[in-house]
Amino acid sequence: EDSIIVGNDEITIGLDSKKRVSIRKFKGQIYVDIREYYDKDGDKKPTKKGISLKPELWEKLKSRVSDIDNAIKNMKK
Repeated sequence: EDSIIVGNDEITIGLDSKKRVSIRKFKGQIYVDIREYYDKDGDKKPTKKGISLKPELWEKLKSRVSDIDNAIKNMKK
């Protein structure tokens, strides 16, 4: 949680006890992986719940943050 782990081809940023964002290389491509994890024998293991985005889609998602924020505000009304 709230940690940053730097590996050889991966940087992992904890969001909470079960969710992490990883920036990693896989087969020569860079991905932003947003994933849920579970505990197994004291280790965190990834689940299938998540999404991997290429940098282009990550940039597109970031460009839509204000739209997402507005949608959240409207849903709370």
